[in-house]
Amino acid sequence: MDRLTFVLTKSNRMNVILFGATGFSGRPVLDALLKANHHVRVVTRDARKIDLTHPSLKVMQGDLADEQFLDEVMEGQDAVVNCMGKAPGSPKDTLSVASDRIIKAMERKGVDRLLAMRNVGAGDSIDAQPWLFRRVLLKTVLKWLQEIIDDKNVMEPRIRRSNLNWTIARFPNIEDKPKRGRLRTSLDGRRIGLSITRPDVANFLVDQLNDTQFLRKSPSVSN
Repeated sequence: MDRLTFVLTKSNRMNVILFGATGFSGRPVLDALLKANHHVRVVTRDARKIDLTHPSLKVMQGDLADEQFLDEVMEGQDAVVNCMGKAPGSPKDTLSVASDRIIKAMERKGVDRLLAMRNVGAGDSIDAQPWLFRRVLLKTVLKWLQEIIDDKNVMEPRIRRSNLNWTIARFPNIEDKPKRGRLRTSLDGRRIGLSITRPDVANFLVDQLNDTQFLRKSPSVSN
């Protein structure tokens, strides 16, 4: 199927798998998906962390290292939204290993729409960041962020090499504030703001399920 027409030929109501639903950014995405009337499968290691019931929600507990479990998760689905974060003390390659397993399962089961949430500063967007951020802050007070960016820099080329219809959305500082509704986007990481609210992150990602504007692109997005 032509990549440029893929999303628009899908039904507005899709079967969507969400990874990272228990996280700071993932939970608003779950709420937005359900509000948009999508059928959602949440994948988690601990189902007790999902304190929500909904007729269009299915919580699936398992380990991403289990290939059979991932194949079961992917069965009959249209899209994947990956909002996974990194827990303190987890291995440095946590995100790239998990992403690789998800991509392989998608390719095996024919699920070809992927929305991947990333940080501004990952990939080629680092070139657009201020010198102070690149040369000082990431090397000192933001070492934890540098580790995450390094892991995501391993992951992004794998996404780009895949046959999936992917969008890699990069966000700056995510704030726990009400929706603003006005977004600035950039394909080179320039001319965007320093922050974005959780609801605006969620709405942007969910909107991409039925939008071809950023198909196989990596927009940086802020308020």
